Amino acid sequence: MLERYRGTTTELEPFQTFRDLQREMNRLVSDFFSGVSVWGTYPPVSMVETADDIIVYAELPGMERNDFKVTLTDNVLSITGERKEEELPEGARYLFNERTAGRFARDIRLPVDVDASKIKAEFKNGLLKVILPKHEETKPKEITIQ
Repeated sequence: MLERYRGTTTELEPFQTFRDLQREMNRLVSDFFSGVSVWGTYPPVSMVETADDIIVYAELPGMERNDFKVTLTDNVLSITGERKEEELPEGARYLFNERTAGRFARDIRLPVDVDASKIKAEFKNGLLKVILPKHEETKPKEITIQ
């Protein structure tokens, strides 16, 4: 049986064993609940920063444009919606089901102020792309050295 390497505990680190135990418990809980959500599914999100924009990508596979809503309030981008469970043919039953259905809400605090009047959003092949232009004041400015 393989056992995970845990390092050594020294007299200078009397609580290392407890830290190791906590790390292992966190890993076990994380592994157990990965992909599971009590309140529905939370779409995976990526955020990218360029010199001019913040770009947020959200995976919403199998959803239609009318199944979710995107809003911006107080510099927080919110993606809310509902993934509906498909109807099974009569007499059919799941052997296993890893896809979740239900309502979801994802709030993403933006790292800089954005210009709400210039926001653009695209949805194609289950991928939502929201382009949030930065306010001019928040863009980096080069300083000329005299």
